[in-house]
Amino acid sequence: MGWDKQKGKDDVAYIFTAIWEVDKIGDGEKPDGIPDKYQKKITFKVVNGTWEDKTSNDISYYVTLLDKEGKWNVDGTARINIPTGMTANYGYENGKWDVEPTEIVSGIEDVVYVYLFDKIAGTEPQPQPTTVQPTPTVKTVVQEKTVYKTQYVEPITLKTGDNLTFLGVLVGLCAAGFAGTIIFGKKRSK
Repeated sequence: MGWDKQKGKDDVAYIFTAIWEVDKIGDGEKPDGIPDKYQKKITFKVVNGTWEDKTSNDISYYVTLLDKEGKWNVDGTARINIPTGMTANYGYENGKWDVEPTEIVSGIEDVVYVYLFDKIAGTEPQPQPTTVQPTPTVKTVVQEKTVYKTQYVEPITLKTGDNLTFLGVLVGLCAAGFAGTIIFGKKRSK
């Protein structure tokens, strides 16, 4: 990358030619001003667990390969940050890297490191918490098409032989025409 200087002919003393390298990737997959040929993509994956921050998304970034003088070099090295503090999901244990990452990397090929937790033999899937709350119904009193009072009423459980009392009819207008809801209530036992 840079300029190539060649001796010219006749009355041209020198010929300068611009030489530029491809730069499509970098920080966040956008060009970063460093030619791609000097960069290496590092990806970390976690399977059956989470990272220290409780997420399980892949961690990917680019590093720039440098020589001992700190100049871009395809034969150079780069330092990487290796994630720590991984936690197993329910039913998994004994996490380990598929290939142990080192802090110093070299070579231009992209690399993927996978941290995998093993399934614990005989474990059942984690029970999912369930919350059952009664679904309230609405009792509305209608007089001359004016709503006067609305309140929540607990749902009732009917048994064979229970009698219901007719409380009223709620009529409303919908897109298709009139719709009606008949409201019943269970008589209290004495």
